[in-house]
Amino acid sequence: MRYQTSKGWHSDFSIPNNIAVISCAKGSEMQNSSLGWVSSYSSEFTLDTFTPPQEFSAKPSSLLPSSNKFNYGTVQTSLSLPLTSETLFLLSRGRSSTGGLRIEPSSDLEEGMARVDVKITYTDFANYGDSNDFLTQTAVCLIQRKPEKRKHLGVGLFSLRDWPTSSYRRSQLSYDVTLVLPESRGPSILRLNAFETDLPNFHHLFSQPLDEFVTFGNLLLKAENGIINAVSLTADNATIHTSNREINVKSLTSNFASLYTVNSEIRGHFTTSHSLEIKARNTKVKADIEILPQYSTGGGHVVVQTTNKALEATINVHRPSHSSTFSESSSSLFISTTNNNGIVDVSVPSLPLDSALNLTASTTNGRVTVTLPATYEGTYALSRLGRKRVFGSGPTKGVIIRNSVYWDERNKEKCVVVLKSINGQAELFL
Repeated sequence: MRYQTSKGWHSDFSIPNNIAVISCAKGSEMQNSSLGWVSSYSSEFTLDTFTPPQEFSAKPSSLLPSSNKFNYGTVQTSLSLPLTSETLFLLSRGRSSTGGLRIEPSSDLEEGMARVDVKITYTDFANYGDSNDFLTQTAVCLIQRKPEKRKHLGVGLFSLRDWPTSSYRRSQLSYDVTLVLPESRGPSILRLNAFETDLPNFHHLFSQPLDEFVTFGNLLLKAENGIINAVSLTADNATIHTSNREINVKSLTSNFASLYTVNSEIRGHFTTSHSLEIKARNTKVKADIEILPQYSTGGGHVVVQTTNKALEATINVHRPSHSSTFSESSSSLFISTTNNNGIVDVSVPSLPLDSALNLTASTTNGRVTVTLPATYEGTYALSRLGRKRVFGSGPTKGVIIRNSVYWDERNKEKCVVVLKSINGQAELFL
């Protein structure tokens, strides 16, 4: 049975005002499936540093009390979404909406369609007596954004606004969600114009290199309190935001990218042709960055920020694409690394000749270290304490050291590097 959009039961669910419900199925209407407490995420994920979250790898004995006065099991359903949609999106709302998302290819799909498989694992500690009574408090819906209508289509995972509790333990449920996309045929790879998630308390665990079968125009991944781990992603524009959980991306290739988390680490390898922004709080940032500027735009912009933990960045700058001579490789590059109460360690192993680099590295209550290649030509300034080695004997004012290094005097001021630290060393290696 499907409930069509009308005034009625779905008003009790946490559905945002900008979302229109096309159709829904309550959990009690879904097909029963075999009980599977160990998620496929825990066995498939291959990142070297990944440890499966407890909720995805625990055995029944560690999750369930020794009493048999509760209901548990799994139900499942599937919904189809047209690939011609301007945006495909996944949304969850409700106090008990938690789980995980993966993306995988399949040759068994209706032409021009994607499929969203949803499995709900439930544990009814509130002892409703009948699991159907408990599952009526959940719903999986085909939804669209207002006022775009069918241009922005998605799947919503909803539970009641006011989730019932008991004096013993609150009932629990978890969603395993799989976005199934067409398998690549020949050299062609599926391209999605836009894919977005807004899944609080969901882990995004992409154990396969997604760019082997899909690339994205716009990619937005939001997972408050959820891990975002991926082997390989490619998108024109990528936004990856979470909180209290890590972001770990082995490879992200994007023209424009933005990453944010708080209280948990950001690490990965990031390739950009235009701009990359990594912002964090109370967490370590460890980033390997490749800047591949386009000759038509002639530059790149990188911002890396954090607080209270170490900031480590290795930044390789490559010659602009389609340039054949050194004179054509000149590009304006802006790099800013900022920390508060933590060290800043920046290395630039490669920098094309004639690059116009503007690099700032600053922190408070920490050490700043920047290492530049021999191709660097321009000025540099170090403020506060400490230096290992500099060239020349330029003017010194208080604890500020200013000078330049170059091969050709015409490039004496082509680049600018500024290191700043309060209550810590500032070290420049040339």
